[in-house]
Amino acid sequence: MTPTGPRYRVLHVILDLEYGGMQRVLVELLRQLDGDRFEPWVIVLNDAVPSAIKALEGIPVRFARPLPRTSMLWPRKLSAMIREVRPTVVHAHSGAWYKAALASRLAGVPSVVYTDHGRPLPDPVAGRFVDHLASRMTRAVIPVSDTVREALAHFVHRPDGMAVILNGVDCDVFADRAVDSSERATLGVPSTGLLLGSVGRLEEVKGYDVMIDAMAELTRRDLGPELPTLVIVGDGNCGDALRSRAAALGLGDRVRFFGFRDDIPDLLAAFDVFTLSSRSEGTSMSLLEGMASGTCPIVTNVGGNPVVLGPGLAHRLVPPDDVTALADAWHVALADVGTLRSDGAKARSRVLAEFSLESMVRQYENLYSSLVGH
Repeated sequence: MTPTGPRYRVLHVILDLEYGGMQRVLVELLRQLDGDRFEPWVIVLNDAVPSAIKALEGIPVRFARPLPRTSMLWPRKLSAMIREVRPTVVHAHSGAWYKAALASRLAGVPSVVYTDHGRPLPDPVAGRFVDHLASRMTRAVIPVSDTVREALAHFVHRPDGMAVILNGVDCDVFADRAVDSSERATLGVPSTGLLLGSVGRLEEVKGYDVMIDAMAELTRRDLGPELPTLVIVGDGNCGDALRSRAAALGLGDRVRFFGFRDDIPDLLAAFDVFTLSSRSEGTSMSLLEGMASGTCPIVTNVGGNPVVLGPGLAHRLVPPDDVTALADAWHVALADVGTLRSDGAKARSRVLAEFSLESMVRQYENLYSSLVGH
C-alpha cells in the first residue's frame, strides 16, 4: 500500500528494557503502529534484556548510558541523541519523563508525549515536583488508568488536558485454552493439584511478601491431600529476600520462583488462578495477559485492577496488605473449580471487549496525528 501522507518519526524514551509491564506495552505498541504513517525509534537510558532487544528487531534502538549525574540539570548527551534522530514527536515513559522533556526542549522538539504507567508507593514529594516541571514541557500526559489520572491531577500542569489510554493486550497471542498439563511437566510442578501463578517484578510495590505469607497460611488449612502450588515468574530487588522468606516459612516446593521468562503465554496456560498482591498498580499488563488466557484472576483492589476485572469479577478482588483475605480468596476459589473455570471464561471475555491491543494502538496513533496537525 502506498503511503498517502508524510511519515512521522516517533522517538520513545524509556528508562530501561528490563522485563515489566511498561516495557511490554512499548514493545506491542511499536510492533503494531501503522508503518506507513509512523517510524518508531527508541532511546533507552539504562539497560535491556536480550529478549526485549529481540522483540524490537527492525526498530532502531539507541542506548544513552551512562548519563552523567548532571543530566537532571543539563541532559546534553541525551539532547544530542534526540537531535541526531530528528523526531517529530518524543514519547517519554515512566522514569524518563523529566530528562526526556528537558532534552527534547534543548533539541528543539516541541511535541512531547508522556505515558505514566503507574505511580510509586509512596509517591515522593520530590518526584512529584520534578514531574510537575516536566509536565510544563509536555503537550500530552497519558495516564494508563483513572487511578493514575487522579494521582497526577494533584501536581501536573493543566490536569484537565489529560486523557486516559488503557493498556491493551493481543488476545490472539494469549489464546483461550484449558489448563495444559504438558506445561506443568515443563515447569516441574505437580501434575495434579491446583496451580496459583503470578507474573511481575519482585519489588516492594508488588507486595510479594504478602503473597508468600498468604501461601503459608493457606498450607496450614485442611485442603485435602493435594495442596496447591504457587509459581512466581519474574525477578527484582526483593528476589533474594522473598526466596529466604519462603524458605523460613517452610514452604519448600509449595512456592517456586522462575525468574525472568520470555515464554509467558505458555506459562499462563498452566495456571488455574492468576494472582497479584500489589500495593499499587496502573493497568497491569500481567493481569490483562492472565485474563486473556482464560485464567481466573484473584488480585488486590488497587489502581486499575477493579476496572480491569469489572463488575462481573469484582468478587475476586481483595484488600491490599491483607494476608488472611488473600488466603481466604484462594481457598474459596480452589474449593469450587467449576466457578473458577467459568470466571476464567468471563475474564477472557472482559479483555476481548474492553482491553484490545488494537484499541490502544489506534488511540496513540490518533494522539500523534493530532500533535502534528494531521
